Amino acid sequence: MTQLNQTNTFTIAELIAFFRNQEAAPTIEVTGPSGSAKSSTLTTVLPNSSNRLLARNIGIIQTSLIYTLLMLNEKLMPDKVLIRVKVKGFDALLIKAELTETLIEFIYLNRDDLEEVEVDETFLKSILDPENRAYHYYNYVKKNNEAGVDGFPRLDTLQEKIQDLYLMVTDGLREEVREREKEGKSLHPKPKKRDFYEKVINERLDDKLEVEIKSIYGWFEQLYTFVKNEILEICDRQKLDENHIVLDGVIGTDKVENLIHRTYDPASPYSLVVEELAYAVKPSNDFIEAFKEVYHESEYPGKSLKINILDTPGLTQVGEEKADIEDALNRVLAKRYDAVLFLCRADERPTIYDICMDLLVSHNKKLENVPLKILRTRADIVLYEKMKKDRMIEEGDTNFVKGPQTDSYAQAAYQAYLGNLKQEADKLSKELGGTNLVDFVSLDLHTLNSLTDFFAEKSFTKEKLYNTLLSLSREVNDAYMPPLAGRLWLQGTSPLKPVLESNMDGYMEQTLDEFGTHMVNLNTKEGYGMYLNFADSSKVFHGRSVSTFYFNHKIGVGHETRANVYANFKVHIRSMIQKWTNSFFQDWSMHFEISFDNLKQTEAGKQALNEAPKLLVEIFNKQKPQIISRIAKALSFDALRTEMEEKYYFNSWNKGFHENLELFNVKFSDCEYWRLQMRKYLKEELDNLLDRMYYYD
Repeated sequence: MTQLNQTNTFTIAELIAFFRNQEAAPTIEVTGPSGSAKSSTLTTVLPNSSNRLLARNIGIIQTSLIYTLLMLNEKLMPDKVLIRVKVKGFDALLIKAELTETLIEFIYLNRDDLEEVEVDETFLKSILDPENRAYHYYNYVKKNNEAGVDGFPRLDTLQEKIQDLYLMVTDGLREEVREREKEGKSLHPKPKKRDFYEKVINERLDDKLEVEIKSIYGWFEQLYTFVKNEILEICDRQKLDENHIVLDGVIGTDKVENLIHRTYDPASPYSLVVEELAYAVKPSNDFIEAFKEVYHESEYPGKSLKINILDTPGLTQVGEEKADIEDALNRVLAKRYDAVLFLCRADERPTIYDICMDLLVSHNKKLENVPLKILRTRADIVLYEKMKKDRMIEEGDTNFVKGPQTDSYAQAAYQAYLGNLKQEADKLSKELGGTNLVDFVSLDLHTLNSLTDFFAEKSFTKEKLYNTLLSLSREVNDAYMPPLAGRLWLQGTSPLKPVLESNMDGYMEQTLDEFGTHMVNLNTKEGYGMYLNFADSSKVFHGRSVSTFYFNHKIGVGHETRANVYANFKVHIRSMIQKWTNSFFQDWSMHFEISFDNLKQTEAGKQALNEAPKLLVEIFNKQKPQIISRIAKALSFDALRTEMEEKYYFNSWNKGFHENLELFNVKFSDCEYWRLQMRKYLKEELDNLLDRMYYYD
């Protein structure tokens, strides 16, 4: 892609080609606890115009779970910006989880006055602004209601719908619970009163309340449609495909400012619709110069800066318990990435840091062969406090100003901090592999520099951040083609199609047939013990346990329960499929076919014809653990998402779970399911590798 004047716009074909080529660049996922200066640190790679725009919105404490993908491309003109909004379908089960929990809690707390109580504003707010911050709609809905916006769902309508559901669920509820308590006197361990209420309420939600529940879903779907249309209007209704809306604009224009502001506003409802916002822009001149130092022209002839940085919500945004942090980390590691940069404040509480490091170690298989760096941010705070403490011990003076001994305090603090970091790095290297895993950075040395000149010579400001990001990207880049290996520049005959793509016909058809048979046989042999035994209708599972399973399963994580009153289950579908798939690839003589139909017959093209099939196998084998894990997740959820969700819409979580397990068995007993879905997801992975093996733009 050549540089365009910033006033020009791209055609849809050019936008599709741009994003396809940009996605082939290394993606560095940035994660860490909330308050680690993560987002504000990353905006330093942007020019001032973008820094001003994004820092105002991202650099605050985030209140939504929208991912931000910075797409940096030096070929874009200054102030040109392409914003791609990845939309997600309406998720009724997210609403169901909050509605069910809130309804049960509300009924139980008011169990002695069920006839007098009505659904109130507090109830509505707990559903519209859940504690997990997955979304927050209350203020947005209230504001639009007060403004009398046409076609916008009303709070009083939702209140009426939930009140109708409440009345149907609570009719004769106390009497039925008392009967259940009498029947349950012999149970051991003895259920709590709340357990009886919860069980009866769930049964009633199963029984002939589909119309009422569907009506509530409809209210939220109306809200979803309104928000999505608002985004479409801002973006001139321009779509790349069904899942992506795009805005082609210039920084500073109303549309760009409006979209960014509305997405990251603390009261924004956009997380209902938006999964990820990609912001493509030319990076800062300083970052471009740093790129040239890392990617020397002699080793990477003609290479221009192209890198993606995925900014994720803070790991402690929802809560600071280990379970909360682990849940957040699971969601982060479920994304597609090539390298991980973990940011954590130098003065973060030790308990939070230790939990995060323990969790990284426990996920070492997911991070196998993935470049990783841990940066302690805001190191100036720790260095300052160490200097101040040493001075007080020696001089007893609390008035810390520049003096003849300040440089010596600075040197002592610096050396002590380096020693602490080395201990951290040595410990983590043993558990995660790799060397020099831990480093530090600080973007504000104003206070330290006012006291001493010692730190002026130390390079741990934005230059170190730049070097860290670019070193990670180079590690990824070299995994696809080592420097000096002569990575080829290939051209296609049509810009609408990939230059190279995998061919899943011919030889691969037979391989996919064999894969289907292999997977069906393993399901017959192992499926009952792994999941199907829990489909026994006599087993009753806790609703919260099932909803946790469902939301974990969506990101490829299993779940195990340890209930006292309810039945227990242990279901890890993604890992089961990953194990089965690995066993197939172990016995398969690896070979992939490539379609060269869109390849221009240049000298480089002729060379690619000969080398690409072998290189594709080599790179696939190096990245096989991550590739198979992603495919297994897709085969366990993405391929049957719609059918799986339908099992839960109008059933209790318990009943939906039983039907869900039966659905797994139906799908996993079908050779055609495995053949067709593996064809789709394996092709996606192979095409992704081919996109990265060569230069195309």
